[in-house]
Amino acid sequence: MKRTLPATPFFSRTGVPTGPFLRLLELTGITERTFDGILELTQKHWRIPDATAAKIAERDAHLADGALPLFRELSLVGVPKISPGDRQWFVHLGATYVAMHKRFAHGVELWKERGVRWSNTAYLTSARRRYVEPPKDSERDEVLLKPVAGGLPFASGWQPPETLPATENELMPYILTQVGHHRAWNRDRERFVTHPNEKANTADTLVAFVEQCDPRGEACVIVSSQPHILRQGLTAARILGDRFNRYDFMGYDTPEALNVTKTLDDVAKLVYELNELSK
Repeated sequence: MKRTLPATPFFSRTGVPTGPFLRLLELTGITERTFDGILELTQKHWRIPDATAAKIAERDAHLADGALPLFRELSLVGVPKISPGDRQWFVHLGATYVAMHKRFAHGVELWKERGVRWSNTAYLTSARRRYVEPPKDSERDEVLLKPVAGGLPFASGWQPPETLPATENELMPYILTQVGHHRAWNRDRERFVTHPNEKANTADTLVAFVEQCDPRGEACVIVSSQPHILRQGLTAARILGDRFNRYDFMGYDTPEALNVTKTLDDVAKLVYELNELSK
């Protein structure tokens, strides 16, 4: 099958794997060289089905020393560069409480320190329940009451409501009561987009964004976090299509929280996304 892919660190535009990606495949025992073969094997051996990123446990820590430099070459760690200037939309993708705090902080940094501006802000979330049960209990009550390392300081005198948020879509406006005073963009042009399914993924919430906001313009910023930035950005470009002429994929780095299994799962999703884009 003849393919035309977007330029990425993983494949040429014709589907030939790059050197760093071949070495990553070989590190995990995959010796396939064709796009279709790589697609099949990464979905089989790297993909963790029916699990959100927050719930993927590390099982490949023994590969970390060899994988980290390859992840760096493949832009799965590090912060992408972005040029200053105007965009029509800033799209903040949903995540855990801690990650959403960090993504919001990154948006504030883009505006105040890097000269990136936008007219409209969208916060995309699902109706998933908070993570409060062991072993993945990253959103238990006590976590929701504290500032986040890598996030922004709470508003002076902030007090929690009598009832804490129960779902991801309730977390985002709650977070804004804590740190929303830091934003410099137009609050009247913020949109909260919720997909009603608690298992909704990035593509699902982007479809909801299209349906609820009908976004268009010259350029759009998609804000996520590593290692998801490139893959979620490609998903956004596919779902939003020619609504924008340019997509900027942006977010913060997470080197201290490197999870090889989670990263390989995200790469498997990326390969799948490239396949969808090439159809």
